[in-house]
Amino acid sequence: MSRRRALGEIGLTGIAAGAVLVGATESLAGPAGAATVNKGSQVTVFNVFVDSGSLRVDNSVAGEIKRWSGGQDTPRYTPSSIGVRRTKLREPGATFAIGDNEVRIVWPDFTGTCTVPIPNPASSGVNLADDLLLYLMLGRAILVTTRSDVLDTLTMKIDPTRR
Repeated sequence: MSRRRALGEIGLTGIAAGAVLVGATESLAGPAGAATVNKGSQVTVFNVFVDSGSLRVDNSVAGEIKRWSGGQDTPRYTPSSIGVRRTKLREPGATFAIGDNEVRIVWPDFTGTCTVPIPNPASSGVNLADDLLLYLMLGRAILVTTRSDVLDTLTMKIDPTRR
C-alpha cells in the first residue's frame, strides 16, 4: 500500500500528512496498513565529542553513542546520535519525562553529568509531541527544539572516569 493511499484512508492528505510524519508521532506499521500512533516523541541525543560514550538517563541505560565522524562515510565531525523516548510521566527504562532528568555520559577518560529540564507543555509552548535535540559536549549540553529554538544551555559536570 502506498504511503499516500494509507494516509488518505486515515483522513490525512497533502501537507497535513507530511507534518504529522515529520515529528515521528505517526507510524504506518499497523496490521493491514492501519495507522498506529506512538506515545510521545523522542529526544535525539548527539555526542559532540571525539570519543564514543555510554548514555544513561535517570540511571537507566539508554545506549552507546558513537564518536563523531572521522570523515570517511559522512562529513568530518558529524556527531552521532541515539533517540530516547520522551514521555509525560516517568516510566521504567531510559526516558525523558517532563521536569528534571539526570543525564550521564561515560566517555573513556571522562564522565559528564547534567540535569536536563524537559519543558512542561502547559507553561512552555513546547508540545509533548515535539521532538527535541540534546547536544552533549565536554562541559556543556544544549537542549534545542527541531525549529532551532534553544530551550536551555547547561553546564555539564566533568569527572575523570575511573577504570
